[in-house]
Amino acid sequence: MIVKRLSFEDFMREFIRYDRQNQFSKDGLMGVYESLSGYQNQVEVVDVIGICTEYSELTPNEYQDYQDQSIIVKKLINGNILIKH
Repeated sequence: MIVKRLSFEDFMREFIRYDRQNQFSKDGLMGVYESLSGYQNQVEVVDVIGICTEYSELTPNEYQDYQDQSIIVKKLINGNILIKH
């Protein structure tokens, strides 16, 4: 297995490469990156499609209507909520 350490900019480029650049806002994508990297400030393995199924960025109204007991990862600066399923 080849492992590549990704900066946030590299991480964003992977979403563009998979045509998923609109899946999360930049703030939401930073929240995902921080969740995956922990305190290391780098991500080593990226499964863009897996991330898109594991995380969601919801507006407050969408979150209020959401019935799942998902984990709130982060309340974002843009007012949205990043959850992990």
